[in-house]
Order: sequence, then C-alpha cells, then structure tokens
Amino acid sequence: MSSFELSAGNGRLYPLTAEEKKAVVESNKQRGKDYDQEWLISKPANDFNGFIKIDQHVVDFMQAGVTASEKSGSECRVRFEGYRAKKQDGSPQLNLESAYIKDVGSLKKFDASTVAQATKAQPKPAETPMFDEDEDIPF
Repeated sequence: MSSFELSAGNGRLYPLTAEEKKAVVESNKQRGKDYDQEWLISKPANDFNGFIKIDQHVVDFMQAGVTASEKSGSECRVRFEGYRAKKQDGSPQLNLESAYIKDVGSLKKFDASTVAQATKAQPKPAETPMFDEDEDIPF
C-alpha cells in the first residue's frame, strides 16, 4: 500500500537499514557540533522513520480528546494498533491504525459535530444581584 492510499489518522513506520542508521548518527554529530549541543553528538540512531497522516478531522478528534481530559490535566493519550506489513517491494513496515481516545472513542466513528455539542460549554447562570433594585441602597 502506498502512502497516498492511507486514510487520515493512520501511519507507517519503516525500519532503518544499517547504512541509514550510520547516516543518522553522522548527521546528529554534525548538528551537535554546529549548534554546540553535546547531547546530540552522542544520541543513538532511531530504529524507525515514518509518519501519521493528519487532516482537519484528525485535529478535531485530538482536540476532543484534550477537551474531554481537561478534568485530569488537559492531555490525552491516543492509542494505536500496530500491524506488521510489507511494502510493495517486500521490505517490512509497521502500520499504525485504529486511533482511539478514552472518552472520545475511535477515530473511525468520530463525529466532530456530535462531540462539539456534547462538550460545548454550558451557559453561565445569570448572576443574582446582591440586593433588589427596587429597594433603596442601604448606605
């Protein structure tokens, strides 16, 4: 499956070859020297590179997750399922699918308009005046 066939919210991770890892380490070393960042010089290479495809629907889904979790600190976790697969050339990849957020549900079933109605701020009750406007002010 090619990248362009992905639906938003899904992604792919591809393992790096030994040569690609070596290039990452060399790049980190050079950037570490260029920007005087010691930690970058000794940083090991990552094992995978990849992406998650994002569109407005995914952004709305994630915002609904943050909004729903504001009671517990205004952050949320997005759970993905990972499936081993192969690219068309036979090389391995890891597919990320089935995004899910607690209190929001799955991305596939997410309807932003429904969640917007459910999470819309309740109107504030009208403030009760401290005294009746018809009465004389006591001072």
